[in-house]
Amino acid sequence: MNINASDIIIIALIVVAALLAGAYYLNKKTMRRMIQAQDFIDQNRMTVQAFIIDKNRKNLPLQTCLKLFSISCPKWQKCVRQTW
Repeated sequence: MNINASDIIIIALIVVAALLAGAYYLNKKTMRRMIQAQDFIDQNRMTVQAFIIDKNRKNLPLQTCLKLFSISCPKWQKCVRQTW
């Protein structure tokens, strides 16, 4: 059995074509699954309210702190001498 260079080239082209066809089929199948998964995600998407805690503390001056404290205190406690 005598194999020519043209026979080897034809066999190689057939193998490459089969590999490309298989890759195309797998790619198409994977894309279909990705589209179905994205549709499922879009159908079940919910908006959630996020509460973000700001960890940066603002340094308030003493006068501002006293004003805030006096606003939140009852009237009888304002008359009592405050000792810190």
